[in-house]
Amino acid sequence: VFDRSSGAFLRSFGRRGGEPGEFNYPCGIEIAHGRIYVTERTGKRLQALSLEGEPLQVLPAPCDGWLYGICLDAHDQLWVTSSNRHCVHILSVADPNADATR
Repeated sequence: VFDRSSGAFLRSFGRRGGEPGEFNYPCGIEIAHGRIYVTERTGKRLQALSLEGEPLQVLPAPCDGWLYGICLDAHDQLWVTSSNRHCVHILSVADPNADATR
């Protein structure tokens, strides 16, 4: 993590491994709704982390695929590419900041 104005290094999070908050070849990143989403190629999973890097949720790959790119659209759907399966997965995510009474 780097300071936006000065570019100075502030901190890092994660390390190599298979536990929550650890990564096996992270390839894609998306930041939305106060969360960081990271795809892993050989880990075959998608992780949701807090903005501080604390693990919140680990989702296995929808198929036995290597996950690469990721983006979130205006409808709170994550679009995740799978390189060895040659496809795009669309996953719905709830906005953790949304009013649950609506």
